Amino acid sequence: MLAIRKAQIDALSDVMRQSFEDRMVEHMAADFPTQFAQLQEPGARELVRAGIERCAGYGIDTEAGIRFVVDVLLEYPDFDGSRDMAWARKILDDGELSGQAKVKLIEKRLEAAKARLTA
Repeated sequence: MLAIRKAQIDALSDVMRQSFEDRMVEHMAADFPTQFAQLQEPGARELVRAGIERCAGYGIDTEAGIRFVVDVLLEYPDFDGSRDMAWARKILDDGELSGQAKVKLIEKRLEAAKARLTA
């Protein structure tokens, strides 16, 4: 019988987290070059780590959801604490919504706001 110790599971989790962090830093450099230039790689990594922690508190646990939140943080660094975006905090704090539902609602609201600005 195969037995996997907690230390092995933790090590695998660390490898997966590092891989995700690496992919996010590459994504930020490619898709948000201005913000990445300001942050540089260490700052970008810290933003990814902070995004992961924020997401954990909101029940957002998919890579796509975390990536979305990190992308939003690049444009709106305090989006979940800003008075102007209190609506986002209300969604994030809603215990009835899944993490995926929270991401979808915030995404739709931001898209609608951008559409109004470009119209």
